[in-house]
Amino acid sequence: MINGGFIFDSTGSKSRQIDLMVCNDQTFQFKKSGNDNKIKSFNCVEGCFAVISVKSFLNKVALIDSLQNLLLFQL
Repeated sequence: MINGGFIFDSTGSKSRQIDLMVCNDQTFQFKKSGNDNKIKSFNCVEGCFAVISVKSFLNKVALIDSLQNLLLFQL
């Protein structure tokens, strides 16, 4: 089971963790297992059709956090 992942571009920029990704199988995709035995997926941005951030409660702060998770580079 894959628990979230990240999206990267050709310059090496990556997003923060994304909850759900809809990607095709024709682009670069990597999987990494961490110390907690959870597998993270790393997908190239060109192969992603959609990304989804899941929140239990959505308010202004959570909405801004969700949108910032989708950035490919950190401000």
